[in-house]
Amino acid sequence: MIHPEDLASFQASVAYAIKHFLPWDWVGRVITPSGQLKWIQGRSSAELTSDGSAWDGWLVDITERKRVEAALGESEQQLRLALQTSKLGSWQLDLKTNVLSVSNQCKVNFGVPLSAEFSHQVLMERIHPDDRAWVQAAIQDSIVNRTDYDVEYRTVWDDASIHWALIRGCSLYDKTGNPERMIGMSMDITARKQAQAALRESEARLRFVLDSSQIGEWDLDLTRQPYTARRSLRHDQIFGYESLLPEWNYEIFLTYVHPDDRASVAQKFQHTLSTWADWDFECRIIRSDGELRWIWAKGSVYRDAHNLPSRLIGVVVDFTERKQADALLRESEELNRKILESSYECIKVLDLDGKILYINSGGQRLLKICDFSCYVNSDWIEFWQGEDRQAAQAAIAAALSGGVGRFQGYCPTADGIPKWWEVMVSPILDSTGQPERLLGISRDISDSFAAAFGRSHSI
Repeated sequence: MIHPEDLASFQASVAYAIKHFLPWDWVGRVITPSGQLKWIQGRSSAELTSDGSAWDGWLVDITERKRVEAALGESEQQLRLALQTSKLGSWQLDLKTNVLSVSNQCKVNFGVPLSAEFSHQVLMERIHPDDRAWVQAAIQDSIVNRTDYDVEYRTVWDDASIHWALIRGCSLYDKTGNPERMIGMSMDITARKQAQAALRESEARLRFVLDSSQIGEWDLDLTRQPYTARRSLRHDQIFGYESLLPEWNYEIFLTYVHPDDRASVAQKFQHTLSTWADWDFECRIIRSDGELRWIWAKGSVYRDAHNLPSRLIGVVVDFTERKQADALLRESEELNRKILESSYECIKVLDLDGKILYINSGGQRLLKICDFSCYVNSDWIEFWQGEDRQAAQAAIAAALSGGVGRFQGYCPTADGIPKWWEVMVSPILDSTGQPERLLGISRDISDSFAAAFGRSHSI
């Protein structure tokens, strides 16, 4: 019946008890007639009688106890593994003796060498001076009110560096209700705190940039209708409000969109929902005070764990002033174009190498040019001959150096009609004050030149 692996220990224990006339105590496995494996514990004591020695004892089935012990051992092993993996330290504080017992990981979490003592006094000294008082108050509050002890505080290590610790625990009480001890866990959360601080700093920088740029934020929930949105204050200010409205959703937004722009905005929104492409548009809105404004908005779709669209997050900008400036610029450019086209002088724009980039319509008429494309990028110098070409080169050199070049010369029209010109070449400056183009203006002086000098030329 004795399990083969336990037979030797059984025989040895019996022989030792008989030889030394001592109580017998043995634990081992037996195999029952039905083939079951059971654990038993046997005990007996030796007694001298008139007939010799006698043994009085008992056998107990401890199979269930062994099963519980095995399960408990496995559970404790899993707990140790979990604590090691998660870097959780365990601790226990005897509230009567103030003796603190900690695991090695708990020492690591407080920056204490494994070989060093970690008493309750050392713990208090490790807590940041500014946190010490409220931590002690939190301990007492947990004990008195029988609540969980759950705190985060700063710790100071031997090198004076500041770290963060998360401490959780609870109090255990005796039968009369008096607190006996506290047990709990510790974790070094310095990295998490640093990440949170970096995130707060990043969010603060972003908030500064958005506020400085007058950019409003919005976050539209796509999981249910109506599509509600969280917004920044600047968002609602763009729509004419001094403070955040209690509610905002996609349908409310559309009521502010100018009626002539509403269909286009809605169409682009539906396109975004069906394709997950960015929602990018500009439109006119009518603010709460009735003022007409221009906005530009852009949002990107964010998906949930099931890869379904859950949020549309974006920004909105009031760019009315830019729209107005663009309109004024277009009007100014159109006016300048009309002035150039109406001029009876030949106005040319040259690059810095003297290549022709532009001739106004009046100039093309004076030169009898039918197709300007044939003259684009041609060398302006080549239009002049002899001394006039040298004068043209000198005028360009003067303009390139920041001055104004002037000369009078002969240049016939495209169909061979003799013409004399009074020419001025000046620089077109960039934002740094350096020439980026050359402006040439030629005035037809053929009539006055012929009358004054009686010159005649042929092509």
